[in-house]
Amino acid sequence: MRHNTNKYLKSFHMVGSRSFLIMLILIMISRETILFGTNVNHIFITLRNFIALLWLPIFFIQYNQTRKYNKFSSKEISILVLMFFCIFFSGAVNADISIEYFFRIVIIISGFLYAAVTPIKTFMVAFEKVLFFIASYSLVVYIVSFLAPSIIATFPVVTNSESLKYYNLLFTCIPRDLDIRLYGPFREPGVYIIYLNLALIFHIVNNEKVNFWKIGVLIASIILSYSTTGYIALLFVLLFYLFKNNNTNNKKQKYIIIIILFAAILVLWSYTEILSIDGLVFGKIGNMDSESSVARFSSVTANLRIFATSPIFGVGLKHLADLFPRYSILTFGYASTNTNTILMQFAAHGLLYGSVFFIGLLKFFKKLSARKLLFVFLCGVGVVIFSGEDIIGNILVYILIGYGYNKESLNKRGNMNTSRITT
Repeated sequence: MRHNTNKYLKSFHMVGSRSFLIMLILIMISRETILFGTNVNHIFITLRNFIALLWLPIFFIQYNQTRKYNKFSSKEISILVLMFFCIFFSGAVNADISIEYFFRIVIIISGFLYAAVTPIKTFMVAFEKVLFFIASYSLVVYIVSFLAPSIIATFPVVTNSESLKYYNLLFTCIPRDLDIRLYGPFREPGVYIIYLNLALIFHIVNNEKVNFWKIGVLIASIILSYSTTGYIALLFVLLFYLFKNNNTNNKKQKYIIIIILFAAILVLWSYTEILSIDGLVFGKIGNMDSESSVARFSSVTANLRIFATSPIFGVGLKHLADLFPRYSILTFGYASTNTNTILMQFAAHGLLYGSVFFIGLLKFFKKLSARKLLFVFLCGVGVVIFSGEDIIGNILVYILIGYGYNKESLNKRGNMNTSRITT
């Protein structure tokens, strides 16, 4: 009996290590990192694309091995067919078929396959662990960069597509021209906060009693990103946490976290200009001289106006990239980048595809909590983080949508039965 128990525990820990490694690679070797996403060295871009294509056969093999446990339902197949139909006709109608459409279909299938072969709780735990590791590592390096910048200067420099240079420390990057904002390994702090806020949610959902150290590291990372969308999303996450459980022990925990958070805000407000109306975080709101503000506002107005010109099949990926700067100039006077992942789907591929995409995300958050008020808070997080940056080509989005549409509930496979875990 003891032998069987030890065998089970060994298997469980091996599964955990494998899940962690796969999630780390999924996150690090993606379009969202400086090293593999915006690097001017095309060797890294080629490697990223190769890994992105490699996930499909890897997850397909795992799917075939565990097919009797997690076979695609007719609903999932219908959703996939519908998404492919919309993407194909969007490209065909707009004479816009390109290699990018092929990549998009590959990562959609890969995302759905990952969601099919990996229990949702396994995914959430692996994601949370990876982000805690990245956040902890990044915070240490961030502190060292201020206390001993000469140490950081010994590391290799990576240059991004906008000719900005960063010291590359593998799991985090530090701008060569010292920047107060925390980037982690990501191309923008606004991208980093997407991952951090999701990790916070997953930790809160998975644990009746949260780990103060993990919560503190993730919240500190969001605060040091000085991202406006990050702060707004964090507010929704905290509301979700406050209303999630109300037993006595949790109340004490909540009070401690709230006191610490308000103390941090008070220090920033009292001794810095960061949280002032003209400061780094909130000074961008409503400031049409801020490139960030224009990008956020334009990503709503321009995407909606482009969608209105072709609501059935959208304008296609290439035409969206060409049209967006023009609409931005017409409205705000100069071109900006498209940062709204959700509205981009409607503008690029039309109403049907955009609706399937958005509903899939909502369904994912619905699985995390069926209570209406908590679901509203989670939706608030989702809308904010996916409206602040363009991660349309990231497999993470399609993993979430895959979980949204599959039949698994959070509790159904939450026991981590090893016979069903393949990653």
